[in-house]
Amino acid sequence: MKNLIRHYLLLLISITTSYLFNIAAYAGDYIDDIIVSPKTVEEIEDPLEYGLKPEEKPEVKYKKGLEELPEFLRDSSITTHFRSYGFSRDNESDSDPDAFAIGGELRFFSGLLKNTFRIGASYYLSHGIHEDEGEKTQLLNSRGGGINKLGELYLAATVDEYSARLYRQSFSLPYLNKQDSRMVPNTHEAYIIQYDGEQFDSIAGHVTQIKKRNAQRFTSMAEAAGATNSSKGTFMAGARYNLNSDINIGAINYFTDDVFNIFYSEFNYSNKLTKEISMKITGQFTHQKSVGDTLIGEFDTNHYGLQLKASYQHAILTLAATNTGSGAEIISPFGGRPGFLSLMLSDFDRANEQGVLAGLSYDFSKWGLPGLSSFAKFAWGKNAKEASSGQNLPDLNEYNLTIDYKPARSWLNGLWLRLRHARSDFEGGSYTKDTRVILNYEFPLY
Repeated sequence: MKNLIRHYLLLLISITTSYLFNIAAYAGDYIDDIIVSPKTVEEIEDPLEYGLKPEEKPEVKYKKGLEELPEFLRDSSITTHFRSYGFSRDNESDSDPDAFAIGGELRFFSGLLKNTFRIGASYYLSHGIHEDEGEKTQLLNSRGGGINKLGELYLAATVDEYSARLYRQSFSLPYLNKQDSRMVPNTHEAYIIQYDGEQFDSIAGHVTQIKKRNAQRFTSMAEAAGATNSSKGTFMAGARYNLNSDINIGAINYFTDDVFNIFYSEFNYSNKLTKEISMKITGQFTHQKSVGDTLIGEFDTNHYGLQLKASYQHAILTLAATNTGSGAEIISPFGGRPGFLSLMLSDFDRANEQGVLAGLSYDFSKWGLPGLSSFAKFAWGKNAKEASSGQNLPDLNEYNLTIDYKPARSWLNGLWLRLRHARSDFEGGSYTKDTRVILNYEFPLY
């Protein structure tokens, strides 16, 4: 199975290499996991803009003979999201995990009740068809078995620009998100309120528990961060403000009592230089610090980065640089990191590490291939240290290549085939290689 996947991917790469050497348009691999490459920088949503978007509601299609039913039933929907996933990892050790799994998501979304309330739910499944040390791939649970879980079940309410969601749900926020890079995403138990205005967006609430991607049960946020036997949750509050159509700023804070505080902020400036050339500059800053009884140890560190993007005729060039403080490495136990150098295998945010990234993304619709797009990433990291001892850590470089086919016509609508390959090389000769083949197909049942 592993050789078949590898040979298939290498064949596709060899055919398309001359066209496909391109790089992603977003910050953070947790966003790359659930989107395809945009055509221009104007289509790029920044981490906070993406995370603060209102809940997407399915298109309402009245069913024949049900027009007279109450709106809560008449406008409800049931959607199947099928997923198959082949994962193969190769490194210098004797452990080369390999698995192929099938499953996906069954999603329910109700119509409105009293023009205000609705219910949402998602049931997730993942079952191995083939696996060799499958638990290490995170496609299956920690014992190599299947995953079956009601990951989302929430009550939502909307009044004008305000909305609230209660109980099990998913997020796409920096450091608190689905991290949907395997069969099943992270989901959280939370109680939040949002405001969605034309110029100002905000969110606030309390997150009590998380079910990680390969877990079968929910655990407290503190325990997920490493604080054994602690049941404490995480308080969060964030906002984003558009100064004008070209400039926006935002910040969000997460506080887990006796564990840590995470503060994240970003600045975004975009400008259309000519009819076909646009550019975007983004800066971000993270500060992490232990608090209270410091149940996972005492630390204080930061991470900041600068990114430049330019788009021309469906291609997006990206350059980025980041720096991490010497106090500790960045941690992210509640989801993926928003860092510009957060890639498939490495995040380039070890203590004292400086990193750079360069590349290009491309959408092939102009070549008569609608739905085909690609991105690649190449990053270097150096000067990392072990925070506690000051010992030098090996320099690192990594490249990622992703090819997406996501047509939007006739019966193919809802299909998404994704091929991903990554390799990281450490100073001294050690390496890790990942090959991932993912097929998604989403279609309505009701």
